[in-house]
Amino acid sequence: MNSNLFFDISSIFSAIPFFYGIYLLWKFVDKETNERQIIKNIFTGMIIGLISGLFFVFLSYGVYSFLDLSLMLVIIFPIYLEMVKFILYQRKKYWGKRETVLYGYGLGIGIGATFSLSMLYYYFVMHQNVSIIDYLGLLLFTFSMVFINITTTLYISYGICKKKRKMLENSMVIMILYFVTLLPFIWGFDIFYVSWNIVYVYPFYHISLKKMEECKNEKN
Repeated sequence: MNSNLFFDISSIFSAIPFFYGIYLLWKFVDKETNERQIIKNIFTGMIIGLISGLFFVFLSYGVYSFLDLSLMLVIIFPIYLEMVKFILYQRKKYWGKRETVLYGYGLGIGIGATFSLSMLYYYFVMHQNVSIIDYLGLLLFTFSMVFINITTTLYISYGICKKKRKMLENSMVIMILYFVTLLPFIWGFDIFYVSWNIVYVYPFYHISLKKMEECKNEKN
């Protein structure tokens, strides 16, 4: 397969959980919601995710043969990612506002979609002989990448809504453990060794949706 086809498949796979996530998000949108702000957060997330994803792929290529550097990467990188999310909401207009969780969801889904796009394209380039089972694994992996970014960004935005800073630490721990599951990806293993992390992600994703619903239904 050529590079254009790699990119097309990666884009389609990233779009599936992205649009599914948008469908779930819009269930929480009502007439009082600032839809333009949600869309703005989605596009902001897509820019952050693309830059971060390319950076992560570049670093992965450089450290895959070193155990100690790989371990450092899966600890330091998620801390950086969660700090970026947290800093974005350090403005007065977000603190204590119930709509912040919707903006957080939008940011997370944008980050997850383009981050996964970078990683899928990298995987296709490194593993050009991909089987049907591999495609299924890549799709599951893409869902996990999108859902984990929604989850941790919701944890942060929930903390901003509730004015509780400790949610940042929770999001960091969840994301670090997720990135640990990416070590086989960094080391060039088949996607089978990575895609199971959807089992780890989904319970946290479900809990984060409950937090979003709780905060969204409150009155300011």
